[in-house]
Parts: sequence; C-alpha cells; structure tokens
Amino acid sequence: MSKKIFNLYGMNMFLSGLPYYFVGILLLKHLGFSFTEIATLSVITELCGSVFDIPLSYISSKIGYKKILAISNLLLILALWGLVFGKSNIIYISAIFFGLSESLSSG
Repeated sequence: MSKKIFNLYGMNMFLSGLPYYFVGILLLKHLGFSFTEIATLSVITELCGSVFDIPLSYISSKIGYKKILAISNLLLILALWGLVFGKSNIIYISAIFFGLSESLSSG
C-alpha cells in the first residue's frame, strides 16, 4: 500500500507540468491499470474539466478564490485517494474529481 501512495504522490508532483501526461500514464500502468482504463480516465477527466470550466469559474468569482482553491485541493486529494482503491468503480469517480479540480484551479 505504501508503494501505491508513493506512486500517486509522484504522479501528483507532475500534475503541474507538461510531462505529467506521460509520467501519469507510466505511474498508472505501474499501479496495474490497463491502457484502456487509463485512456478512459483521461477522457472523463478532460470532459469534466471542459464542461464545468465556465460554470465553476462563475461560481469562483462569487465565492472567492481562496475558498475555491481549497476546494480544488480537497477534490484533488479525494481523486488521488480514489486511485488507491484500484480496480473498482471508484476510479471513474476519481477521474471526475480530477476534472473538477482542474476546472476549479484554473478559475
């Protein structure tokens, strides 16, 4: 379990840079995900990020950016924690949380 947490932490380190797509794929493959699952998670994440970007930006201007960034980090932590559970439906909820976290942090 600690090896999974270390790998997820490493993946989180690369979320802010361009090579995170490639490193993220390698880390998820190391955690036991197939390339089909990785691609599905990526599509779900990007769709949620694209669909909710404008509405969440509007909400962030109403609530305040500090609170939105805190919520974004909370969603990111929940998303990474969901990947720890591995081969269940939780990983798809985790992909949704990743997308929402990206939308909130760009806000």
